[in-house]
Amino acid sequence: MLFLLLGTAFGYREPVDYIDALVERKVRDIQIRAAKESLDVAVSEGRDFLQNVVEHPNLYYEIALLYNKEGELNQAIAYYSKALEIRPKLTAALYDRAEIYLVQGKYELAYNDLIQAKDVKHWVVHLRLAEVAAYRRDIVAMERSLLRSLELGLDLRDLSSLGWKKWAKDSSLQPSLQRIILLYGGQEIWNHLTR
Repeated sequence: MLFLLLGTAFGYREPVDYIDALVERKVRDIQIRAAKESLDVAVSEGRDFLQNVVEHPNLYYEIALLYNKEGELNQAIAYYSKALEIRPKLTAALYDRAEIYLVQGKYELAYNDLIQAKDVKHWVVHLRLAEVAAYRRDIVAMERSLLRSLELGLDLRDLSSLGWKKWAKDSSLQPSLQRIILLYGGQEIWNHLTR
């Protein structure tokens, strides 16, 4: 009787979610296989697990990540999408799929994923939203997203290495971008971006 009353304080632990623990081990296994053997071996092992044990968004995400790293973007998109079917708010999958869409020039699809991931407190998500707004020539949205990126830690000196030189030279976006950079970064950063 005493143990029942004091069980929570003495020795009781929350049970580990067996499926999550199993998937976590499998994710580590396929990461190791991909590093030591090949993408095909790792993906095959992951697919077998998905088909024979359990469908889990983390495993779909890991396979997508492997494909993404190998440059097999359409396969990566397919697996990110599978992960998102199971867990629609898996922000890592939303962000990574959006990055692929940006590379492929599918700005509306990238925007849709980024807008769902925008609650992530990292400047890069908002910078990508600013980039999509720049492609759309939506100056207000570009400014808003760029300012949010700054609030979250973006260093304006990094813009040139992040592909923003083209926007600094775009006549419709230049005045707004110049104003933000001069106000928050200074003339030297603007000069570097427009070289």
